[in-house]
Amino acid sequence: FCAINYSFLKIYYKIRLAKYLFKNKLKQLHTDQPINVIKTFAYENSFDEKGLFIDKFFSDLPIYFKKNGYNNISLVICLGHYNNILQKIAKDEKNTILPFELFIKTKDLIQELLGLIILKFKATKNIFFNDIDITDFLNFYLKYNKRTEISLDHVLHYRGMKNIIGRFEIKSIIMPYENIPWEPMFLLALKEQSPITTVIGYQHSNVSEFETNYFLSENELNKRPMPDRVYTVGPITKRIIESYSLGKYPYIKSSCALRYKYLENKILDRPRTKN
Repeated sequence: FCAINYSFLKIYYKIRLAKYLFKNKLKQLHTDQPINVIKTFAYENSFDEKGLFIDKFFSDLPIYFKKNGYNNISLVICLGHYNNILQKIAKDEKNTILPFELFIKTKDLIQELLGLIILKFKATKNIFFNDIDITDFLNFYLKYNKRTEISLDHVLHYRGMKNIIGRFEIKSIIMPYENIPWEPMFLLALKEQSPITTVIGYQHSNVSEFETNYFLSENELNKRPMPDRVYTVGPITKRIIESYSLGKYPYIKSSCALRYKYLENKILDRPRTKN
């Protein structure tokens, strides 16, 4: 309960700061044309020596869009010192970057806080794993999991996305795909409010057998809000996801590794050992 309230105060502060720094910039944006949204993340070191934003997940994609006449916005979640990152974003006048908290209303925050406090998940029938009854374990996990996966910042993606759709006509959204909780909340609002928007999920890194969030059953794939297409960083990760999933991803394709563009400038020494 204390963790949820601490999260509430932290997000409220972020909302106030985002609106203070970006309110005028938001008013200046043209809303008469469809936009393409890149949902991404910003770190303190996501800026070059000139103070321009460098997207660590999508690299030169925003620049490519701009050169080819696409009207695009980078919608960011800040990871790190929020004040410092937001100040840097506000000073970047070449790129259109907006913090996600800018689209969360105070009443949305209060309503989601109350909803999260009273939320109760409970298994209604016994669940067995290798002949061991794990029902109590799962119920304990669901009850006390409102700090991480079922958290306030994750569930707020639903209301935040609805507010964004109310302001802009969104042609397409490109977003990281890890199948973590904020993603279906974000996509649920999108599917309800703007089903014609094309959603591309970008699986941006390697996939180990431990990352079960990628391995979905047929039931999950049919019922869970998902991107229209999922692009992986190559054929190996595509093969891993497909082979360990119980359902079939009909829309997963092998693509390129945008996140690792910096490796082009590295001189890689051939290892002497033959491991």
